[in-house]
Amino acid sequence: MISKVLARFGPMGTAHEPTQRKGGALRAFRAALGWAIWLAGAAVLFAAVLVPLKTASPWGFLVCLSLSAALGGLLIARTLSSWVLASPVTAEIFAAGVMGTSVIVGLILPSIQEIASQDGGQVQTMLRWMLMLGLGAGMLALLDRLVPHRHEPLAGQERSARLFLFALALHNVPEGLALSMSEVLGPSLALGIAIQNVPESVLAMWLLTAAGWSDRKAGVWAFAAVSVEPVVALLTKSLGLVGTEQALSMAGLAAGAMGFVLIHEFAPRLRQSGMRAILPLVGGAALVLGLSYWV
Repeated sequence: MISKVLARFGPMGTAHEPTQRKGGALRAFRAALGWAIWLAGAAVLFAAVLVPLKTASPWGFLVCLSLSAALGGLLIARTLSSWVLASPVTAEIFAAGVMGTSVIVGLILPSIQEIASQDGGQVQTMLRWMLMLGLGAGMLALLDRLVPHRHEPLAGQERSARLFLFALALHNVPEGLALSMSEVLGPSLALGIAIQNVPESVLAMWLLTAAGWSDRKAGVWAFAAVSVEPVVALLTKSLGLVGTEQALSMAGLAAGAMGFVLIHEFAPRLRQSGMRAILPLVGGAALVLGLSYWV
């Protein structure tokens, strides 16, 4: 229903070129008005639901924030597809900037600061953290080889689209580990992961619909794949691995796993894009840094 309302503010059908030029300003105004309505509604929802939840249950707030961002990304993808042409590559590079900065700001720097603040045993603690860093990267490398998946689905091939969903779910395993650490290491990490879910969901929606899936089917399955993230976070918490004593080890594990995702999945796209990758990459990094400073 919301996507139908927003679609009304985009171009309606096709028109002759002179008419399009004449109505360009009006369409731009309608699009801006539509996005203003979106943002106002999101702000009201956030204030009414998520902010009180943060006080009542910080852990529940983190999980709901992750799922809300994923759902918002799907709705944005559905809306954008109706009135603007955008590149999935841009969404992927923006997500790379967000994820890379989140790993540095939310996992690596807090871990190094915690190790430096210890009275003794800093060398042993650092070596253990580095061991977990390598273990996290190795874990994702092993899963990447064992689990059949595709980074992009092929048009008209059902199995190819399903393999893409496996890749998306696999990609969200280290994010779930990192999300479980947010309660200990600070909220900036959770914000970075939530922001990254938006372009990730947009990319999934676009690729699945381009492969021939309907909007509804693509949205449901993409949301299910992204939901692996809070499931992993909840499983980590239920196993008692989120305490302060285990935080450094789990932070190293999550940083190594997310680092592998960055190098294996995003680095080739950055090389292919060249200079065009600078703006979305820096934009994603700047957004996370700004929110981290604000939080």
